[in-house]
Amino acid sequence: MEIRRLYELLVLSAPTLSEPEHTALMESIARTVQQNGGTVLHQVVWGKRLLAYPIQKHREGWYSLFYVAAYPSQITPVEQWLKLQPHVLRYMFVRVNRAHLAVLQKQYNLTLPEGVSVARPK
Repeated sequence: MEIRRLYELLVLSAPTLSEPEHTALMESIARTVQQNGGTVLHQVVWGKRLLAYPIQKHREGWYSLFYVAAYPSQITPVEQWLKLQPHVLRYMFVRVNRAHLAVLQKQYNLTLPEGVSVARPK
């Protein structure tokens, strides 16, 4: 039996997107998560930032952060969809642990839905 978990999804998208195009991309990411059974609990757009090194000849990119509650099997289709998006330069899913959750609850007033588990810190 799978356990529903809390994930952090960081998406780095191309700087060539205008603000409305970037917003549309973020909405489509949230819709894809929901279509695959996940729930977007919180979304933060960090905006355009310089990259530490060039990625696909880009020196900057749009950073966006999602907090997602989902079963592990629901993450794979979202990752596959993200790989096919031409404007997504990089993405990363990370399981949120209890120590990180405490910070999120203070910073974003994030509350967990019933039945969502978090990892123990190592």
